[in-house]
Amino acid sequence: MLDERLRNVVRSEGYTALTLVQELAIPKILSGKHVLIVAPTGSGKTEAALFPILSEMLRTGYLKRTAVLYITPLRALNRDIMRRMRSISLKLGIEVSVRHGDTSSSMRRLIALKPPHILVTTPETFSYILVNRKLREALKNVRWVVVDELHELLESKRGSQVSVNLERLVEIAGNFQRIGISASIGDIETAKKFLAYGRQVDEAVVEGVREMTVYLLSGYYSIDRSEKVRTIADIVRKHKTSIVFTNTRDDAELIGRKLSELGLEVRVHHGSLSREEREETEKLLKEGNLSCVVATSSLELGVDIGSVEAVIQVSSPRQVLKLVQRVGRACHGPGRKAVGYIVCDDTLDDIVESAVIIRRALAGDLERAKPYNKPYDVLIHTLVGMGLEGDYNIDRAYRVLSRSYPYSELTLDEFKKALDKAIEYGYLRLQEKGILSATTKGKIFYMTTTTIVDTSSYDVVDSLSRKNVGSLDEEFVVDLVERTKLVLGGRLWEVVAVDPDARKVYVEEVVGGEALIPSWTGETIPVDYKVAREVCGALRTTALTGKLPPQYSLFMSREAVSYVERIIEEHKLGGHPLPSDRSVIVEYFDSERPLLVVASCLGTKGNRGLAYLVLSELGRVFGINPAFKVDPYRVIIELPYRLPSNDVFKSILGALRADKPLEALIESMRKSKLFDFLLFNVGRRLNLIPEDADPKVVKVIISGLRNDEVVSSEALREGLTRYVDARVVVDLVENINIGKARVELRVVPKLSPFATEGLKDVKAYDRIKGGSIPKKIVAEIVRRRILSKEVLLVCLHCGHSWVAKIGDLESKINCSNCGFGLVGVSKVVSEDIVKVAKKAIKLGKAYKFKLSSDEIEVFERLMDSAVLVLDYGRKAVEALAAHGVGPETAKKALHYDGEEFYVKLYELEKLFVRTRRFWG
Repeated sequence: MLDERLRNVVRSEGYTALTLVQELAIPKILSGKHVLIVAPTGSGKTEAALFPILSEMLRTGYLKRTAVLYITPLRALNRDIMRRMRSISLKLGIEVSVRHGDTSSSMRRLIALKPPHILVTTPETFSYILVNRKLREALKNVRWVVVDELHELLESKRGSQVSVNLERLVEIAGNFQRIGISASIGDIETAKKFLAYGRQVDEAVVEGVREMTVYLLSGYYSIDRSEKVRTIADIVRKHKTSIVFTNTRDDAELIGRKLSELGLEVRVHHGSLSREEREETEKLLKEGNLSCVVATSSLELGVDIGSVEAVIQVSSPRQVLKLVQRVGRACHGPGRKAVGYIVCDDTLDDIVESAVIIRRALAGDLERAKPYNKPYDVLIHTLVGMGLEGDYNIDRAYRVLSRSYPYSELTLDEFKKALDKAIEYGYLRLQEKGILSATTKGKIFYMTTTTIVDTSSYDVVDSLSRKNVGSLDEEFVVDLVERTKLVLGGRLWEVVAVDPDARKVYVEEVVGGEALIPSWTGETIPVDYKVAREVCGALRTTALTGKLPPQYSLFMSREAVSYVERIIEEHKLGGHPLPSDRSVIVEYFDSERPLLVVASCLGTKGNRGLAYLVLSELGRVFGINPAFKVDPYRVIIELPYRLPSNDVFKSILGALRADKPLEALIESMRKSKLFDFLLFNVGRRLNLIPEDADPKVVKVIISGLRNDEVVSSEALREGLTRYVDARVVVDLVENINIGKARVELRVVPKLSPFATEGLKDVKAYDRIKGGSIPKKIVAEIVRRRILSKEVLLVCLHCGHSWVAKIGDLESKINCSNCGFGLVGVSKVVSEDIVKVAKKAIKLGKAYKFKLSSDEIEVFERLMDSAVLVLDYGRKAVEALAAHGVGPETAKKALHYDGEEFYVKLYELEKLFVRTRRFWG
């Protein structure tokens, strides 16, 4: 079947027999058909694709450069393929090279001068190669294209770009053979269309997921997670090499550090680390020289790490696909059974969700992909690329786009709308006979932008100490409002204010008392509607029978099962109902800080849509913008103050009984901060928002983009694809309207156990209690912070100036040069301020006519502060040194004494950061 020369070489590399997927795929690829290869991790899919290609190259003597294009989404995957295939290829006289963003400039030049027979690249570099003059020439020789990890591309705009770029490649190389590779996929038909729309695609599918054993262990609820980490460490010690997967980078760093403290040889691997560090970790892992690697999704895909014996997932993997991919890293190789562990948090959601995901994984019931449909930003980028190629007219461009799956339903009107925008933005112009021609601005846009938007982060500042306590990705800031709770650095914080201009989130720590909604805990992987529905079903069965169904308890430790059964028994004894796909339970906890808990089994994206509907109606009726949290089973809303329960319930029913639910949902999304974030994403992809633009400028641009039909509709499309499941929300509302689903409204003196579970967050390290910091501690922190500051003092009698630390000042302040007490204060130490003061003193009353308006403002501010210093001495200086406090505001604090004075200053500081964005 394979060329004898290839067979001899692969035998020398240690290959002894073909795996099942190779036996299925190789004959089909050798016959020249387009083939989709789907098989469990570790079954030899890469070889199944490349061996027949190498064989055909040898058999036919087709050794042109470049004959094979291998596209893969992760750079780590690039490096791994390079290592595995280079040795075989070189022995056959076939060159393999990698070209992506990390490739050195010297290697890029070498590839351009002498392209390899097989070029391994990323989706982004593929776009660049299509318009690169030298490499484009080599693309004319392409006979085979392999798209690896296809499932990773299906739901992203990177995938949309790959799909349409394959059609552009047809225009250069003619028809070529396409091979798609995926370890696990929920919808094979969609994947086949994505790979080669309108063409016959054969399947080489190994049914089901890889054979695996997964154990579900309950974690330990500990402030420093020491017990949980020790549990993980015990598992690691049982195996020669393990990978610990976490859902966030913060968790990866934290657990990695604590495992190291327990004496284990541990490395951390995630996307924020340098390429060199990641490569070194991969090498040590593959060689078996590490006992453990703690990783995020960066090691999830097909990097060959055959020495790993076990995979440990920290907390629920949240998706069946994630569990299959991650546990599939263990015991990598044909015929070997994968071993995995999920170490759960002690929460109802985490335990039952993990058990449901294990059951669905073993049954091969994976989430179905939802690809983007006709994304405008990718379309405009593609049109500009066609303009750079120089030989596309309008008809040809439309025809080529329509051959790809993402644009198979693109209407001519939609196409022309995007084309007109590309011309309006200055990226394209039309030449004679409708030929697309890219402008210089268009070339810059095409070469410098990709579908991946690098979102900026916000600094998180402790408003009390003024210290930076961390950072949040912009994606997680969009829904933050005052009083929202978030978890950062293992501590629970409450938002004081969000300042988008300064890109800062001001917070204060919550300790003692009762905490409400920890709404941010890191990057959130959405839980699918079907998983959430099954979790709710499992809980209702447990309530009916008193026992967790055996299809879930089978995987679980005794402690985990007992925990679930105890919580559900408490819930049942309290007379509380449980939600279902046909029942929404609303609890109104009427306390000093009232809570609404809307229990619904719609999954993460469904409940986010439900939240927007409810919040929009509450905002319309009451004029409020409350803090909220969404999880797969609840929407939790913290009301700013007590509201009549009947009026609240009336508003919720109004939202859940909307006559036109889809229109209501879209309108509510357009009002959300998420929509501004999506406008930013689309604007960045279209290069309408400069990368280094001032935040104030960005705000103005985003406001304008709301009126750009193409950008606005694409932002909405992205929201409805990535963040909100409109279908399940609309289905729920329609079923409520026709009586097939019901809403149960309850005023409760205490939240039900199911609702309370939604308020838990183990990442807060057991800080589920919260309240205000004692006044005495606040006063002391503020006092120390202010006394440590330096200020500029200027005598407004003689012009003498000096810089002093506030704590070193006497209680009464006089000029050391002339003895006068009219001394102005400035937080900013600047010689320019001193010059203005001296100039004004010299001019006397004429300063108002001789100085500029800016100079007058500086001097009069000094005068106002000097009057306060004359009356209050050092106390006035302390007040004026507070953040955002000027002479007029300082008067509000100066009549307070002792700790009350410092507490008042802190309140004024918080008021400043809350309101500064509304100033002119």
